[in-house]
Amino acid sequence: MIKASENFAFVATQNPVETSGTYRLSRVLVDRIGCWIRLGYPSKETEIEILRVNAAAFDLPESVLGKIYEIVNDTRGNPDIEIPASPRAGIYLTRLVDRYGGRFEDEDSAIRFFAPSVLTKEMRARNPSKSVEEVVEGILERRLG
Repeated sequence: MIKASENFAFVATQNPVETSGTYRLSRVLVDRIGCWIRLGYPSKETEIEILRVNAAAFDLPESVLGKIYEIVNDTRGNPDIEIPASPRAGIYLTRLVDRYGGRFEDEDSAIRFFAPSVLTKEMRARNPSKSVEEVVEGILERRLG
């Protein structure tokens, strides 16, 4: 048996992608959970730091990281989107813009090129009359012109 430190705390999550939406946990599972920690998205400053550190984007200007954050954040709370883009999608987008941005006229062009493929990968539409691609294109148009 391995003895855990007295300060050890176990934290688990349950959010399978294949079952979009929110479902009640069974009474048995609820009975075995001693406390609840509700997590939201990180603050803007924290998420930009996450982008910088996890994408090794130390050369990207703060303004570019801010644009990527704003684009990802605009998918959250959008009434047409059931599952928005995650911080991880922002990391992938930042990595691509950082690595291949020099092949484009400017960073905005690189963001516009990569964002639809990266962001729509895990997103799910709530509104059947509007695709996630249309939502992302609208966000890009508003943010980048």
